[in-house]
This record gives sequence, C-alpha cells and structure tokens, in this order.
Amino acid sequence: MPNKKVIVVSFCCLLALAGCQWFASDTNEPAPSEERPPDDDDPPALTPTVKQKVVTLGFEGYEEEVTMQPYATEWIKLEYDSRLKVTEEEGFLLFQHPEDQASFKVYLVENGEVISQYQHAVLEQGYELYNMFEVENGEGFIYYLYDARDQLELYYIEENEQAIIVLLQFAEPVADRYQFIFDYMLGSITFPGKQTKS
Repeated sequence: MPNKKVIVVSFCCLLALAGCQWFASDTNEPAPSEERPPDDDDPPALTPTVKQKVVTLGFEGYEEEVTMQPYATEWIKLEYDSRLKVTEEEGFLLFQHPEDQASFKVYLVENGEVISQYQHAVLEQGYELYNMFEVENGEGFIYYLYDARDQLELYYIEENEQAIIVLLQFAEPVADRYQFIFDYMLGSITFPGKQTKS
C-alpha cells in the first residue's frame, strides 16, 4: 500500500496545478473563442488588389515606363494609365490629365447613330481633317486645330451590335507622351464577353 505521505503530496500537487490553472484563467487573456485585437506580428488582412502592369511605351530615345491598370464597365473593358483621372457617367468614360490638357473619351453609341454627327461637332470647333483610315471593326480620323497646335483623333468602333466613339485629344507639346499612352489604351479596348480587341 502506498505511503500516506506520497498520497498527500500527490494530492497537494494536483491542487496546486488546478489552482494555477484557475488563477491563470482570471487574467485578461481572452478565451480562444473570443476575438482578440491584432498584434503587430499578425499578418495584414487580405485586401483585393488591382492588377497593374508596367509597360514601356514610346520610341527609341524617348521611352517611358507607364503603369497601366484595368478598367471595366458593363459595356467596355480597357487598360489605362494610372496617373489619369477617371470620370464615369452612364454611357461615357473620361480619362484625363488636366495639367497637360490631354483626354481620352469613350462614348457608348446606338447602332443607328452615325459618326457624321461627331465629325460635324469637331469641324465646328475649328479642327481640320488631316487623315482618315480604317481600323479593326471601324474607322479613324485625325484632326488638327492649327492655331492652338491641338490634335484630336476620332474613332468609330463597332462589334456585334455594339458601337463606341473614342476621342483622343492632346496639345502638340505633349503629343510624344500621350500618343503612345492613348494608342495603347485604344488597342486594349474589348467589349465584355468578346475576345477580340479593337
């Protein structure tokens, strides 16, 4: 039979352990099920990120790395220079750099609308037609306002019963910079659910 002293000492040790656990549970530590404030060592919560990519645009001797990011509505998707200010209204998008007076405008148009309405408005502002050409699924026009040294490009793009008008406008002093950015943006345009680029 075990010694009474061993039993008493064992019992005292068990009581001491139970008391320590009870005492520790009274501290301010939250129970495992309770929410606790994040520590500095905790990893940050996951936040959605915008898929950006850096592209090199320009020509030899004047190349610039530009951060492009996607923009999408229910009627158009494209990539744009993240430095541009974006304004969206129903059926209209504006990407602009106010200091440089450069803008990229996109209008959703009904199939029945003809490009001649937009061309007429451009000519009324004093611009002169410099060049016209075909683009994939549409046509393009370049206009100049010679007194102000301003360039405006007008594109009509139609695909699967959806049509857009794109107006690119910038002053001649910043043409080298924005021509490549706007050309990239124009080439990135897709219509949701479609695989082809315009």
